[in-house]
Amino acid sequence: MVASTAFTRLIADEERRKQRKAERLEKKLNRKPRKWPKKAKHGKPGREPVKHLRSLPYRQYLRSTHWRIIRTEAVKLAENRCSVCGSDSNLNVHHLTYERLGQELQSDLQVLCYGCHQRVHERDRAYRIRKKLRCLFLSTPTQS
Repeated sequence: MVASTAFTRLIADEERRKQRKAERLEKKLNRKPRKWPKKAKHGKPGREPVKHLRSLPYRQYLRSTHWRIIRTEAVKLAENRCSVCGSDSNLNVHHLTYERLGQELQSDLQVLCYGCHQRVHERDRAYRIRKKLRCLFLSTPTQS
């Protein structure tokens, strides 16, 4: 009697699993298809429309499938090495320009190790500060 009850439960559990699987499949089939462009302007990677990619905040863009694919290609092209010091650890891909965000060319990107990437951004920050100071200095009237 106990064996037949256990067997009956197993059959009932299996039937429930099949029913749930069928329901999930039916839900999946009834979903509206995503509307992607016929052919993405930027090629195969990620397949997200460019307009969508450009509307994302930068940090969220860096988490997109499109960026991961582009980043991987850039690192492979650089042979897994920093383009400044040749290091092969902790590599970052640096945007030289943000004009074509979502449609980056490989020439828009530079593979750098973490240290070199930090130095590039520090140099950029220092340049912007010097530029602001020059503007302030030149725009103040001189007293004679």
